[in-house]
Amino acid sequence: MQPKTFYPTPDKVIRQMLSPYTSEQLATLIILEPEAGEGHILDFISKRVQSGRNHADLNNLYAVEIDPNLRAILESKDYAIVGEDFLKYFPRRRYDLIIMNPPFDHGEEHLLHAWEILEDGEIVCLLNATSFDGKTNKERTIIDLVSDHGTKENIGKAFSVGAKRSTDVDVMLVRLIKGHGIERSADEDTISFIPTNSRDNPEFQEQQGREVAIQGFVNQLVGNFNAATAFYPEYRQARSKIIRYAAMFDHSEYTSSAALKDSDGIDNDKDSYNKFINQLQSEAWMKIFDHPKFQGSLTERARKAMDEFRSKQKRLDFNMENIEKMLYAVMDKRDEFLYGAMEDAFATMTEYHEENRVYFEGWKSNKCWKVNHRVVLPYFVEYSFGHFSRGYSRSSELTDIDRALCLASGKPFDSIQTVDSALRNQFSIDDKHAGEVHSTFFRVRFYKKGTIHLYFKDLELLKQFNYLVAKSRNWLPPANATK
Repeated sequence: MQPKTFYPTPDKVIRQMLSPYTSEQLATLIILEPEAGEGHILDFISKRVQSGRNHADLNNLYAVEIDPNLRAILESKDYAIVGEDFLKYFPRRRYDLIIMNPPFDHGEEHLLHAWEILEDGEIVCLLNATSFDGKTNKERTIIDLVSDHGTKENIGKAFSVGAKRSTDVDVMLVRLIKGHGIERSADEDTISFIPTNSRDNPEFQEQQGREVAIQGFVNQLVGNFNAATAFYPEYRQARSKIIRYAAMFDHSEYTSSAALKDSDGIDNDKDSYNKFINQLQSEAWMKIFDHPKFQGSLTERARKAMDEFRSKQKRLDFNMENIEKMLYAVMDKRDEFLYGAMEDAFATMTEYHEENRVYFEGWKSNKCWKVNHRVVLPYFVEYSFGHFSRGYSRSSELTDIDRALCLASGKPFDSIQTVDSALRNQFSIDDKHAGEVHSTFFRVRFYKKGTIHLYFKDLELLKQFNYLVAKSRNWLPPANATK
């Protein structure tokens, strides 16, 4: 069901809203659509830029939407959703253009908030024409704002024909410019003159007072030079502080802030600032997701799901409210990850059962419906030229088994000796002879043919593990069944 205030913007209206901007500008401007709905305006911008530049990946389009169903549609289109309630949204990012179709019954409040959060740029907004009646303080503020900083144009009943949802509201198209606005190309606003090439021009004569003029110019140069050199230590101090605080988000201890490096080469202040914020934000979210508390319990399948989730979060504002929401979203998936980890490990340990002879050898000790106390796994070690080594392509599967048993037993992953690390330690000491090693959960034997045998140390844990997987797969009988 659609919200009562949801009126998608018709294409002809969007075309009119965007008429002052070229496709080249729209490809580079940092654009926000509040109350984005299903993203009709962003879709139009995206298609226009793609047709103009044949460039499909737009990372400059941001959205705010309060309705969860509409947010789901925006997420499916891969737009960066940076907030829910626009009236409570106060961004760090500096937008160039806010283009909006707010609810017709509260449009003034939304436009005033857009003006408040915009530092330097332009706003294009659709309003109910009654917003200019001047009956309320907000309406009078809107009238003054447009008078001082922009224009308005009555486009009539723009939603009555050709709209996805029609209404007879008289619509006003408002344009506001704050600060310098959006830079136009040179041919839109140029200063020119017609040169003359007369041979009768008089020769240049040195003017009186020229030395004084030069002295003033030199004084200004010296003053600027002295000021630049005086402020340089202040700049270095500020830069070193930024590097110190931002270094926490870097992925290498040998680099200074990557976010600062990436933004240093950009001349435009707003572009440089946004580059810094976007990069730092992305790195900050990665630090959250790379925390051992997340990664320690994730199998390959769960990690892929988490990577996909965090790729959508990296442009979201990094603040306590959003981190809290993200943690709740992950917690909602906790059982799914937990049972997924166990099912992945179960599949690995039961894959090579005695009846499975299609692609590889099976073993009688391996069953397809439960994990036995001994599990035989092929191709998990390698023996060549007289030396053992780990099967690197399959080491993650071994580690996933240990992760799953941590979840079943309640042990922290970073506190255990894994099978993979036990083999690695053994091969660093003696890589020539088959033998046996011990991990936290297993006694492990390895052979030259490449197989390893895992013997469970704790049979109660094995029983618990089999039970949890059977429960997850709905293999258990009903509660009232006869034993």
